[in-house]
Amino acid sequence: MNDDRKIARERLDVWFLSGFFDLPSTFSRPARGWIGAIRYAIGMSGRQLAERLGISVASVSALEKREQEGSTTIKAMKRAAEAMDCTFFYGFRPNGSFEEIVRRRAKEVARRKIDRINQTMRLEGHKLPEEEIERIYSREVHRLVEQTPRFLWNLQSRVNRDTCAEKDPGEKKELRTKQEPPAGRET
Repeated sequence: MNDDRKIARERLDVWFLSGFFDLPSTFSRPARGWIGAIRYAIGMSGRQLAERLGISVASVSALEKREQEGSTTIKAMKRAAEAMDCTFFYGFRPNGSFEEIVRRRAKEVARRKIDRINQTMRLEGHKLPEEEIERIYSREVHRLVEQTPRFLWNLQSRVNRDTCAEKDPGEKKELRTKQEPPAGRET
């Protein structure tokens, strides 16, 4: 079990779920960008902002354009915010708790792994009962959430290789011993 990662998730969940980032999910940057929108709302001209920043009016226009394109820097946004008597902040807003994020990903990875193993077994003439597949799936999800292995976030092509490399060596044996031999074979 990776306790440090679990503790980190719990701390972030407390912080985010405490309402600090209690913004609607549709919350987004204004069409003219934050700099332009705030400058307009407080009645500050481009020239006045340029003077406060010690740059040219053309540079203010370029800054606002880069913000709209998403290519400005955090440093530039912070300076502009301070020049307009604002505090700049930026961050990520998770789509649910971090525990939920890890659990969703663990379910995806576990489902692919179990489906792959089940397909191999079917090709070999074995068929697992659905309840057995779900039991193994639940156990694998739990393991992945508790251990939070680094491969959990690999792209699909690497997930297959890494999950196979890190799986419990007794797992496939356990699956095979619970099934009857395929028709036509003797035990």
